[in-house]
Amino acid sequence: MFTSARSWVHLARLSAVVATFLLCPAGEAGASPITYQVTGTASGSLGGTNFTNAAVTISGTGDTANTSNRGSGVLQNPLQATSVSISGFSTVYAVDHIYFFVNQGTPGAGFIDNESGDVVDLGAGSFSSYNAATSIGPVSASSRSLAPFGTSGGTLNMTSASNLVFNASMNDPASVPAMPPWAVAVFGLLLAWVASRTLRAKAWSISP
Repeated sequence: MFTSARSWVHLARLSAVVATFLLCPAGEAGASPITYQVTGTASGSLGGTNFTNAAVTISGTGDTANTSNRGSGVLQNPLQATSVSISGFSTVYAVDHIYFFVNQGTPGAGFIDNESGDVVDLGAGSFSSYNAATSIGPVSASSRSLAPFGTSGGTLNMTSASNLVFNASMNDPASVPAMPPWAVAVFGLLLAWVASRTLRAKAWSISP
């Protein structure tokens, strides 16, 4: 008719496991999304339509886990998506495979298309120690080189760019918020009560 000590030990262990799971924030062991963004004023053409001194934003999203060291202070991160917003145009997306890169030696950073070269190559002293895997910015930068690349709206060809500012920001992975400690305590007591009732019922069922 009495619950055994071993049963209560198992119950305590189960409660500890459940509490640890509930207190552990979701998503910590997963990917670490990061967005690299360049804003500024540029002139050029998109899909054959010219623009002059238009506000431009180029944003690329990647995963810090994919950042690779190419040697000599050069790091690269393949981007999952790269968007371009130009004042007066609809947002377009790169159709080529774009990478974000950092060259700590020069120092510089930007977006590179393996087909056409440096889409946007920025120069700034802050890039001398940047590892492409953490938040940084805003960083005022100069334009060192530009190259055309394919987008969903046609070829983007920027001929000049100024007032450039770079930012990199970490994005929190989507996750379910962790249960607060008081809720875990209540849940643990409830679990213990249910388990004790179950064990008691089993004890009564096998009584002579």
